[in-house]
Amino acid sequence: MIKNNGCCDLEYAKKLKSLKVKQESLWWWIIRAEGNPIIVGKDKRYTTTFISSSYSAFTVAELGEMLPNSIDKFVMVIMKMNKGTWVCGYYKDLKEMFYEVGDKILVTAMAKMLIWLIENKMMEVGSE
Repeated sequence: MIKNNGCCDLEYAKKLKSLKVKQESLWWWIIRAEGNPIIVGKDKRYTTTFISSSYSAFTVAELGEMLPNSIDKFVMVIMKMNKGTWVCGYYKDLKEMFYEVGDKILVTAMAKMLIWLIENKMMEVGSE
């Protein structure tokens, strides 16, 4: 299922910004003055008087670029399970796991993984 133009939900976009993830993306969550969130393309021009806040709405590709290939001897694996759940995790082999998260939406699983890695000091991020 693809929603939000294939971008992470606003909840994860806000969390990633609060963790100081550099705000560079093709898509943005814009919170308008009246409080309604919308996703807009990077090239869309909006007057700042009508925007109360904005957050990078990272895509699967953008999150994939941010996630490390490996942590120690564990490599990143993304797979779709039988019931349609996406799993993003770090494994030594498919039997020995370091950590994994899952979600029905791939971009959400990847956002959850990036948040976990940053919060648990498994990686550093560049600030804006």
